[in-house]
Amino acid sequence: MRTPRLLAVAAAASLALLSACGTVGSNSSPNQAQEPKPVTEVTIGFAQRQMDAPYYAAMEAMAQERARAEGFTLLFQNAGGDPVTQLNQVQAMLAQGVDALVVNAISPETQRTQLEQAAGEVPVLFVDTSIPDIGLTAVQSNNKEIGRCRACSPRSASAPAPRPRWPSSTAARTTRSSARPARRASSPGSPRAG
Repeated sequence: MRTPRLLAVAAAASLALLSACGTVGSNSSPNQAQEPKPVTEVTIGFAQRQMDAPYYAAMEAMAQERARAEGFTLLFQNAGGDPVTQLNQVQAMLAQGVDALVVNAISPETQRTQLEQAAGEVPVLFVDTSIPDIGLTAVQSNNKEIGRCRACSPRSASAPAPRPRWPSSTAARTTRSSARPARRASSPGSPRAG
């Protein structure tokens, strides 16, 4: 599927952008200018909501690929759909000294206070979610456009699946076995003969 890959690429590009922009330490505000670190000294934390779909797996794969290509360290966490676990993972990454966070928030409004505190320590970028007035930016998919594209594609979810092609002998056997068995004709010496 093309759209999840595009979002994954956008998320990975955002990781690269964060790593190239210089970073801030945990004892300063994200708005204070500091000497940029070399990319090889940058650590970015990625707090993923869950991994139950190829979409999320593509995000992780692209983020790992960008980290290898650019030379920064990526700390990836999968919260398994649990907002409390995700907040604990964010706190653990902050304690490990990440320079920036990428967050795919599970429950943006209930996690608002804690993620706002994290954004006060390091730059935060939201992926596929957003919390107004928190973080640097958000990279999101356009679900309406994805639905429109999916509906127009030749293999949309509502289109019937292609029928399997059976060898003719199998098809003939299938047809005969599903038909009513033929009645046996009575022979002159049989008990049913009239």
